[in-house]
Amino acid sequence: MQETSALYQQIIAQPDHYFETRVVIGDSGNLVDETGDRIIFGEDSIVVSRTNPDSGFQEDILFSVSTDIAMFTDTPQIGQAISQEVEVKMLNPSGDIPRMAVVIPYVRAIGHVNVGTRATVSGNTLILRSHATMDGTKLILDDQSNAVVQRETLKFSNQFGLVYSEWLQQGKFYIDTREVTHNDDGLDVLTLHGYDGMMFAEAPYADTALDWPAVDTDIVQEIAAMMGTQVDPRTLAFMTDGFELPLPTSYTMREVLSIIAGKYLGCFVMSDTGLLRLVSLLDLPKETNLLIDTGGNYIVFGEDRILV
Repeated sequence: MQETSALYQQIIAQPDHYFETRVVIGDSGNLVDETGDRIIFGEDSIVVSRTNPDSGFQEDILFSVSTDIAMFTDTPQIGQAISQEVEVKMLNPSGDIPRMAVVIPYVRAIGHVNVGTRATVSGNTLILRSHATMDGTKLILDDQSNAVVQRETLKFSNQFGLVYSEWLQQGKFYIDTREVTHNDDGLDVLTLHGYDGMMFAEAPYADTALDWPAVDTDIVQEIAAMMGTQVDPRTLAFMTDGFELPLPTSYTMREVLSIIAGKYLGCFVMSDTGLLRLVSLLDLPKETNLLIDTGGNYIVFGEDRILV
């Protein structure tokens, strides 16, 4: 789970909030097909950037975007290295999106929040929570404070404005299959399915540069480098037991990660930003515990998962 801003938390606390999704497909520059030709949507080349959701496909092109990770069955999974999947349904652009192209979904929260001073009175004290500063003995109110002076009375008119949170990355995936179908409106619909970077851990764990037996954190960092990524800093901060393992022979990197994950009562996954992360039952903070039913399914109210 990513760190979110105070603005994001303020937006989702409002009952009328909603979420916007965008999807970046490909690498930086122009998205090209397998022959190197630019992919065109309408009359425009598709410009992409993995770090900039503004260049991604917007919701007027997307039909649906979904991700799935099997972290829960009848009981929570332990001792696994779990891959997450993505499925994107969108209007079909001209040209073929190449297999193994990168797919990165982004989401941001949108809603109405108080953009005035949020003034309250506590006893004899006037409390201004925003758009107000002190300059010596003077109270300075900026143009967004919604404060006016009528005769000898200072009046505040708090207002709610539509605001947007930061974009939050929702994983990093690689296209596995592509399929074009026709919907009831006669439109060509492209369905993309892909897996996250855990797929690169399916290779044999070979060519190690470590001295064996090796410490678990060194093993995890070496495997992450072989997978083309890094270890999430939260994982290294949590893995403090320093387990030593003998040289694994005839094991894949994913199998070695599973062994280490089991020692910490957890699973390895790829984080929302594409880093290798250990998620342990011993390291779940209260604010990220999700209410689930007896089958391990998330319990939702409206479209929101319930935190416990």
